[in-house]
Parts: sequence; structure tokens; C-alpha cells
Amino acid sequence: MVLLHVKRGDDEAKQFLVEVAAATPCAELTQQLAEIHNLRLKVGRLTAAAEGLARHGPMKPPEQQGLDDETPMLEDVTDEGDIKKRVPEHGPHYCQDPTERRTGNAPPSDMGAIISRTVEDAARLVSKDQIAMKQLTSRKALLDSIDAIKGATMIVYPMGLPPFDTVRQILDEKEELGGSAAGLEVLDPE
Repeated sequence: MVLLHVKRGDDEAKQFLVEVAAATPCAELTQQLAEIHNLRLKVGRLTAAAEGLARHGPMKPPEQQGLDDETPMLEDVTDEGDIKKRVPEHGPHYCQDPTERRTGNAPPSDMGAIISRTVEDAARLVSKDQIAMKQLTSRKALLDSIDAIKGATMIVYPMGLPPFDTVRQILDEKEELGGSAAGLEVLDPE
């Protein structure tokens, strides 16, 4: 067995340790390392999105993101040009999202803690501290952390998340990374 310290650029957060058999062909090794790298990036994106979900609830529809509750929508304008006053729908655990991307209708604190604890565990897997502690990164552990976040999300939101929610898109493998900075970091395993 060979211990590999994989580095990508100068960023310590993108380093990880992997143990592979010495007889592993280079093409297979490259594919495995690219897959682990991409899974680490996915876990990082998922933990950030799931933490936002635990704190501020599901995402707003794309056409409402960035708009506060006071901003009138097109459907609020009457035929005469008057603006109807909308009453915002705030739940009992409302916590306004400073970015206005999420509804602010957070889950109850005990349910949000389920997601937060799971996110902390997953974030520990991709932490730069793993190198200092000589902890190995494995494909299975990363996939298990993704499954754990999916399970926690299903416990807290049994009715499911809207299709435009980032957490759901990541978990359903429907995340669009084209044209984003995150998309530039993803490696082609081939």
C-alpha cells in the first residue's frame, strides 16, 4: 500500500490523503483521485447549502431570490396600476436570510440541529485538519456523508424540498455547475 498526499494548487483545503495499492495502474489511479476530488468538492457545496437550509429554510423560487418581502411582485399590481399589499408568510421559526435566497421559514431548532450535526460531520471529512491528523479520505466515507445529509434532510423535510433548492439539486445529481467557479474546479475523471 502507498500513501498519497494529493495537492491541488497552494490551497491547503484542497489537499487530502489516500491509500492505494502499489500495483494500481496510473490511469486507474488518476480516475480514482479525480473522483475523490470531485466528491470532496460536492460535499463542500452540499454542506454549505444544507447549513443554509437548517438556518433559513428552503430556497425561494428563482424569480423571487434577492427580493425582500416588501418588494411588490408583478402579480401584486392591479389593472388600475395600484399595488396590493402582500402579507408575508412567516412561520413560527422565521429567521430572515441576509442574502434573500431562502424563505426564512427555518425548521424548528431541534430539527435544524439534526441537519447541522450531520453537516458538521461531513464538513470534518473535507476539512484541511484531516491532513494534520493523518486521516485518509475514501470514496465510501464521502458517499456515506452525502447519504447522511440526504437522510437528515428527509427527516426534517419529509414533504421534500422544491426542485429549485440547491440541496435537492445536489442530492438529485441535477446541479448545474456550468459557468460557475465551482464548475471550474471539477475534474474530468477520464
